[in-house]
Parts: sequence; structure tokens; C-alpha cells
Amino acid sequence: MTGLLKYTSASNISVYGGLKYQTMSAVASVPFIETYTGNAAKDGGLGYVVGVAYEKPEIALRVALTYNSKVKHNFTPVETTSFTLLPELFGVPITVDTPQSVNLEFQSGVAKDTLVFGSIRWVHWSNFKIAPKVYSTLTRGGALVSYAKDTITYSLGVGRKLNENWAVSASLGYEKPSGGFSANLGPTDGKKSLTLGAIYTRDNIKITGGVSYVKVGNAQTTLDGRTTAANFTGNKAIGVGIKVGYSF
Repeated sequence: MTGLLKYTSASNISVYGGLKYQTMSAVASVPFIETYTGNAAKDGGLGYVVGVAYEKPEIALRVALTYNSKVKHNFTPVETTSFTLLPELFGVPITVDTPQSVNLEFQSGVAKDTLVFGSIRWVHWSNFKIAPKVYSTLTRGGALVSYAKDTITYSLGVGRKLNENWAVSASLGYEKPSGGFSANLGPTDGKKSLTLGAIYTRDNIKITGGVSYVKVGNAQTTLDGRTTAANFTGNKAIGVGIKVGYSF
């Protein structure tokens, strides 16, 4: 949940910022690692968002730079395993930081009723790790979820206004594979996507809908950090979203 305030100056430069509240919980079962299970109750944490933008409405130009802070969560996971010689590690608290990120977004009119838009998004995934003490010991330093490198995701698209009520858009997305092993509960490495969208506007109401097709990058997972445990290839996903907005 995020709340933002924005101030726009006479020179079309705006600054915005606010607080975000995030909750997180986890449940895991990995039967082939000493019949391991883990459960972390819901924890809430505060973060913040700050940004700056430049807008020129007469040509539909907008460039915005936004920073999202990391959010810290503290857990005391309940772990069980058939390996019973680790009593000192059961119930040990851990800290999980969801990653900070930076978004650069832009759009500009290029012809009547037509605009180009895109974004560059950096996420500090290399600092994100869920590694309960018992699981980490059983796997010799492994984590339930972790990422070897940060990610930079690019998108570029075009939008077209059809009439006073309808507009459509199409965009392409790309995230470069980072290589190396992926975590067992996050077996992806890079991606390519195609998104189609439509916007219906009437009076103060705007309804936005879209569908995305994502080709998920191939990945290999590991249990010991040295040998391959599983191969994930040929994966794909379809996502559908809708947003309803009211201006007043």
C-alpha cells in the first residue's frame, strides 16, 4: 500500500514522494532436502518512494525518475526437518530486505494521436535473500530464494488514440539473462515480453486493460552451489490486468 503527494511547479517540473507499507510471509516445503518445511508468519515493514518528473502536456511529453526504497522484514521462521542434529539453529531470527529499485519512464507524442513510451527499471535483486538458518546449513550456504545479480528491464512501446473514448497500445519488454545458478524457488533468468493494452475513457472514468505474453529465460538450479539440480527451459507465462480510475 503506497500513498503519494505531488507538487508541480510553474516550469512543469514536479516532485513527488510518500510512504509504502508492505507485508510479507512465507511457507516452503522441500521434501528432497531432509524433508524440510519452513513457515514464517506475516511481517509488515515501511519504506518510501521519491521522484522527480518533467512534463510538457502540449506534446504529451513526460519523463519521470522514481526511487523505491528497500523494505526490511524480521522473521523467526518455524523450520522442521528429518535431520535432528541442528537444535541450536531452530527458531533463529532472520532479516529479509525486499529490494530497492529505480524506474526511468518516458513518453512523447510523435504524431497526431500517437505517442511513444518506454521505461528502464533497475532492481537490486543481488541484495535479496531468504535463507533460514536450518535450510542454509543443510544446503551448505544455500537460500530458499536468492538472485546472483541485479536486473535491468527495458520496455518500449507505441500508443494510438482511436477516438474520444478509445486508445490502444503495444509494447515489447526485455531483461538480459545474468547466467549462473538460480534459486530453487525462483528458477528464471531473463525474459522477453509482448504486451497489448486498451484504454476506455468516459467523463471522469478511465478503464485500462491489458494482456502480456512472457517468454521466461532458461535457468539452472543447484543444491550445493556447484552441480546442476534441475533445468528449466521453454517456459512462458500469460498475465492479464485491469485498472479502473476516477478523477475528481
